[in-house]
Amino acid sequence: MTEWATIGIEWELSPVREEISKGQYRELGNAHIPRVTDLATFRANVPEADAIILATLNSGRNSWRVQAQDVCRRALEKGVKAPAEEFQTAVWNRIKGLRNSPVASPKAHTLPNGDKYVGTDLAAYRAEYSKAMELMGAPADLAAAIAARITF
Repeated sequence: MTEWATIGIEWELSPVREEISKGQYRELGNAHIPRVTDLATFRANVPEADAIILATLNSGRNSWRVQAQDVCRRALEKGVKAPAEEFQTAVWNRIKGLRNSPVASPKAHTLPNGDKYVGTDLAAYRAEYSKAMELMGAPADLAAAIAARITF
């Protein structure tokens, strides 16, 4: 987790709206807008700080607010529910010119007993799957063999 204050940035929330028909909007959620609170700290702790600042002066579409609104709108339109830190990291990567992987929560995988496994480690998922089968009465060797064949 980035300690944003250590690089001179704080975040404010701004509503993100989607036009549903001419003149009618619905609120999707909030965009996370970065704001430099200490320019000296920012310049001392962020590589290429001057280039990042100068790039935002190019035109309105490069402003931090516009970029943050765009990043957050795209995620919110897809129904993404993620911690603030993920949105902030995605916005910051966009401002720095880095390609973002989509802001998303890990996919939940259903175990045989109906529980959900939320994670990205296939080995851990297979172990949980096998354990769930054993708790339901399956022999350990059968549960392990079935779990070994499962993929994400």
